[in-house]
Formats: sequence, structure tokens, C-alpha cells
Amino acid sequence: MADRALASGAVWVGVVTSSALHPRMRAALGPRPVARVRAPRSRVGLSASIRAGVAAVPVGIPRILLVAVDQWAVRAVDLKDLGRGPARRARAAAYAGRVGIPAAFPSRSRTALGRLAGDRGAQGLLVDADPWPLPHAERDLDTPSDRAALHRHAGRFRGWPR
Repeated sequence: MADRALASGAVWVGVVTSSALHPRMRAALGPRPVARVRAPRSRVGLSASIRAGVAAVPVGIPRILLVAVDQWAVRAVDLKDLGRGPARRARAAAYAGRVGIPAAFPSRSRTALGRLAGDRGAQGLLVDADPWPLPHAERDLDTPSDRAALHRHAGRFRGWPR
């Protein structure tokens, strides 16, 4: 996902992990030009990772794009499309009858993102988001059947643009 974020033309890319996984993440990322961000208190839930990542985003970035590393079907072009357009409201991927991540938030959302708590992530901030049709964003790696789906799609996936 770091490669896709970089290929999307993002001005800044940060990768957030728990303290326990931070050394492995650093090794896996190698020399990629991304910020490596450690999320203290990641056991509190997803919000801890979002808060750490948002705090690391340089001031002046017009949109803050939140992406989950396990959304394997999301491509660089999808991330680029989400980040386009006026930065007045959040723009969120629309799939499975709802909106969710990946989502691009205007920079003025920094304070609200920094106040998130618990394991719900930024869902509450997406109520008024502009939906961006991205049905394949529903594919992630939460269950063994999700992993099997990834393996079934592996041949087609390798040919997708990063």
C-alpha cells in the first residue's frame, strides 16, 4: 500500500504501526521515502493509529488521506482520484451500501481526527462525506475467507497498476 500511495502522487506518505510491529515495518519498507510513524497506545483501538498519523502530517497538506494497509484491491489511481477536487468536505470510498476508508479529509479536519477515541476510526466524521464509488475497496484481509479471495485474485492483481 505504501507503493500505491507513493505512486498516487501524494505529497507526503506516512505509515503507522503499533510499537510492537514498528521494527518489522521499518525493515519491510526499506528505503521507500515514507515517514515511519509509531502509534503509542495502539491497544486503545484504531483511533490511536489515526491520531498518530494525523499528528505526523506536515502542516499545509490540503487533504489527509486515510488508507488501510489491508485493502489490497485499492489502486494508486483510486487514491489519486479520492484526493482530487476541492478540499471543502471529506471524500470517502463508497462500497457495500456505505462510505468508508480510504477517505480524504480536508486539512481543517485535523483537529477532529486528532480527537478520535476507541476502535471505530473516522466513521463518525464521514456522515457528510462526498461518496466516491469504489466497490473494490470492500476487499480487505479481516478473515480467512478474505485471504482466500486475495489468493484467487492474485493473477489479476499482479497486473494492476500500482
